[in-house]
Amino acid sequence: MTDFVETMASIDASGSKNKRNTRGINDAVHAYVPDAHGESHFEEVEVDLSAGAGGAVSEVLAATGLMFRRTAPNYDVAWHPAPQRYFIINVQGHVELQVSDGEKRVFGPGSIVLAEDTTGKGHISRAIDGEERWSVFVQVL
Repeated sequence: MTDFVETMASIDASGSKNKRNTRGINDAVHAYVPDAHGESHFEEVEVDLSAGAGGAVSEVLAATGLMFRRTAPNYDVAWHPAPQRYFIINVQGHVELQVSDGEKRVFGPGSIVLAEDTTGKGHISRAIDGEERWSVFVQVL
C-alpha cells in the first residue's frame, strides 16, 4: 500500500512525475449514466466550488468506502453494469470505456469518472496500450 500511495503522490494528470497539474476539476470529471431504457451515455459532471479554507472547495459528498485497484495490462471486460455508484480516479495508465450508445472514451491519469450505470446493459472497459492501470474507487451513496 505504501508504494501505491507514493506513486499517487508523485504522478500528476499528464502521467509525468513531479510536474504541476494546471487543469481545473471540471476538465476531469465525467460520468456514464443509464437512461430510462437501460442504455448508458456519457455526461460531463459540473463541480461547484466555493471559497473555503485554503482555497476553493466543493460540498462534501457522502462516501461509504474506498478501494485501491491495480488492473492488468490485458484487462478487457464485456458488457456489465457498475456494481454500485463509484467515483473512479485514474492514477496511472489508461482505460477505454464504451457505453451502450456506442460512444468510446479513453481516460488517463488525473481523470475522474462517476460510474452510475448500475442498471441496464452497462459498459465495456478495457486496458489500452498494454499498460497496467492504477486507480482508486470511492463508493458513493
